[in-house]
Amino acid sequence: MQKVKVSLTLDRSLVAEIDRRARQAPRPNRSQIVEQALRAWVRASKRDGFDDEIEAYYRALRREEVAEDSAWAELGDETVRTSWDESR
Repeated sequence: MQKVKVSLTLDRSLVAEIDRRARQAPRPNRSQIVEQALRAWVRASKRDGFDDEIEAYYRALRREEVAEDSAWAELGDETVRTSWDESR
């Protein structure tokens, strides 16, 4: 992957923490630590967005759809319980 050099202004205590973590890494490197942190933030942000979409979907359901969803959930629960009991 091609890298791009950037310049950041960060709080001194944050840089100290980055340096501390970099020293603990097999190959100390500030850039790798920051890149890993940013990747984790991007993943978390995507998950949060997905969670928001799921919530919006369920909030938009009509009563009939909620009832149907509940019925499917109960069927799934019963199937799991039956499978669990049979495997014992």
